[in-house]
Amino acid sequence: MKRLSMLVASCTAVLFMANAAPVFAQHDDPDMEWEMAEEEAPNLFARLGGQEKVATIVGDFVAMVMADDKLKKLFEKTDQMQWKKDLAGQIAKAAGGQTDFAGKSLKESLSTMHVSEEGIQGVTRQLAATLEKHKIAKTDGDALLVALELKKAEPAQP
Repeated sequence: MKRLSMLVASCTAVLFMANAAPVFAQHDDPDMEWEMAEEEAPNLFARLGGQEKVATIVGDFVAMVMADDKLKKLFEKTDQMQWKKDLAGQIAKAAGGQTDFAGKSLKESLSTMHVSEEGIQGVTRQLAATLEKHKIAKTDGDALLVALELKKAEPAQP
């Protein structure tokens, strides 16, 4: 009988250890709140698709601007390759991407080029259309336009 009870005790111990519940840490202060590690939401630059996608968007945007008779006149003398490089940097910087771009914002650049408010609105419309063409979510497109200072942020809805 003694052997049987030792066998049962041993089997019970092995089963208990095999199915042991996880041990949770405790702390001395019962009022202390635990901080849970949350996954960071992707920033705007990541939601736009990153560097390659932004470069594609910029290329299409410049092509659309140059195809627009009114806007084309504003940018005919602009070095297209440099403009694309600057636009990609401006978008990356405004959207939270990693960039070494240290130039002016898009809005400042357009003002320096003496682009009228009407011209800036045309640029804004073309960029919005390009973002839509690339299936960028409207909220992300609007956020980019706000970050680029081309559009004012809309008040939050209650």
